[in-house]
Amino acid sequence: LVSCGGQVTTVWADMRPFLGSSGAYPCDLDNGNWRESCQPQLTFRRLDDADKHSFSHGYNYRTGRTKSGEEGETRRELLKLTGLKVLFTVEGQGGRFNAVVTGTTLGSGLALLSLAAVVADFIILYLGPKHA
Repeated sequence: LVSCGGQVTTVWADMRPFLGSSGAYPCDLDNGNWRESCQPQLTFRRLDDADKHSFSHGYNYRTGRTKSGEEGETRRELLKLTGLKVLFTVEGQGGRFNAVVTGTTLGSGLALLSLAAVVADFIILYLGPKHA
């Protein structure tokens, strides 16, 4: 996974990379062999700055927590957490033509269009200024 992002796999622990993985599923379900044509197309890349001499390279996260001690004092710990982070983004498109769904969509669109005309007439007649 790290080598797909353009890094050498032996130094990934020191580099703490923040990798991004994008997957796309372009599917045509009308096709007879859609199982073979609906394979993911994956790409990997590094999302952070790979310069080791930068102020804060790689993936790191700072947080704090408070603890109560045995003698009643409150202590605060500051933690810097580092590691490998992978962000997965998956998108896809799949569809199959269905005449019933198309008819329902067109019918509801026409119904909303006629409802919009009724609402506009109501606003103009009853809420607009009166001209005698």
